[in-house]
Amino acid sequence: MREPELKFEDCRVLLVDDSAVARQVCEALLRDIGLRRITSVGRLTEARRAVETMSYDLVICDFLFDHEPSNGQELLEEWRRLRTLPFMSVFIMVTGESKYLSVAEALGSAIDDYLLKPFTAKTLAERITLAHRRKLALAPVLNAIEQRDHEGAVRICEQLLAEDSPHRGQLARLCVELHLKLGRKDDARRQLAQICAGANPPPWAKLARLQLDLEQGDLPGALAGLEKLIAEHPDHGDTWDVLARARYEQGSPRAALAVMQRAVEATPGSVTRLQKLGWLALLCDEPDTAREALARAVRVGSRSRLLDGHSVLLLMCLLADKGNARELRRARDQWQRIAGRQPPGRRQRRFEKLIEVLYAFSNQQAETGALALGVLADELRDEDADFEFACDFARVLMRVIGRGAPLPEVQRWAEVIGLRFATTRADTDMLARILADQPALAEVVRQAHAAVARRCQDAMSRLVQGSPAETVELLFETGRRSRNAKPLDMARRVIARHVADAPELAETDARIADFMARHCGEPRLDLGIAMPATRVVAGVVLDD
Repeated sequence: MREPELKFEDCRVLLVDDSAVARQVCEALLRDIGLRRITSVGRLTEARRAVETMSYDLVICDFLFDHEPSNGQELLEEWRRLRTLPFMSVFIMVTGESKYLSVAEALGSAIDDYLLKPFTAKTLAERITLAHRRKLALAPVLNAIEQRDHEGAVRICEQLLAEDSPHRGQLARLCVELHLKLGRKDDARRQLAQICAGANPPPWAKLARLQLDLEQGDLPGALAGLEKLIAEHPDHGDTWDVLARARYEQGSPRAALAVMQRAVEATPGSVTRLQKLGWLALLCDEPDTAREALARAVRVGSRSRLLDGHSVLLLMCLLADKGNARELRRARDQWQRIAGRQPPGRRQRRFEKLIEVLYAFSNQQAETGALALGVLADELRDEDADFEFACDFARVLMRVIGRGAPLPEVQRWAEVIGLRFATTRADTDMLARILADQPALAEVVRQAHAAVARRCQDAMSRLVQGSPAETVELLFETGRRSRNAKPLDMARRVIARHVADAPELAETDARIADFMARHCGEPRLDLGIAMPATRVVAGVVLDD
């Protein structure tokens, strides 16, 4: 059956290019082929505003913007991830020939097609029509994904692949990602092996195989493969992200920092990578690098929803260290302008409160700041308080002690932080480093960690005496009092080993699991920023 043609006269178009001459030329070509409903803008901020207020069937966007910190690819990835642009809308990138490789790389993720300058009206019409037909051909898969029918989406992908669809590249990638989402790693690996055995396998397929290798524990082989993939495809940003995260999880934050510095050089307009660079630099005690990266992230991402409030808070902490009241006030003003675009929730509200504490102390409003800090300290025992909040509270605390208002509860606050959030030696060391300018408080955290460890050791000694039930109860009690995840994890491991001989422990395990779900949750973070709830794969949004 013949696929329906796109009715150009009904098509609403958004044209984005920073060159007024290029916009005029392209708009004339669009009108020559029958497209009349055209909105033309010259800045990315104007494009964001247009898409937020109107639905477009077609977006034609230049790749490079000379006076913008971002580019067309990053704009599209933001739109797809946030679902600002409907998945059936066609996005065509326009570029000069020198940028062809970068645009071709982008084809693996989000764009529908590209045009090399200069182009004719005939070429423009053909590309628009082909991109629209591709959307229609993939519509059954896309609709199944939108309805979260991932099993059905896999079946449709496999059926279309068996029919030798002309859209095999996108279908294969979607099929792999859906297998992974459904937990079918063996199926995903088999399909990836077939793709990589062909000529010129795409970088996303190589990266997916290396990620599976990482999950299976082949760290040396995966790291070598990631470095090789970056050498082959330096513009493939996802590879940089995976390599940096692997280095960090390997216990090498400085190696992760070096990777992210190279990533930012390759993708200087990426708000996400600038934020990761700032967090890693702060972790590695390189405040100047951190401040520069976070300031750029706030500047570049001032109108982007990809800017995490955590980055603004960290930047303000670094500006407070410099005593730069003017820049601190400017950062706070920027935050107030962008706060409405941040995702709502307790995490967001805590950033706002911590930012206001810093601002109050920097403006000689110490009593106001101290009262607000005391309210935040009470939240350290809330059900949803987490390690990130504990670190941020400690960072702000270090910058306001001795700034004009007494803080008589400060030692108790440090003890609460240590008892609840110093779950591992690495977490304890990080908290102690943050509190290093107040050695007495750092020691309080270390002693709190040691106290929880002693109680755990005492509980485990009962296991040697043949009393798993008593061991579990002691560990559970320690976890309930401190809200520290370590004794609770230990209790569940003891239950797993002994539940076959003591089935009554299953009920205790359920109670512990419920307690941990309410009191020991952590935000999904990737190198210091919140992980998006969605990913863009072959132009399609997949919920994680």
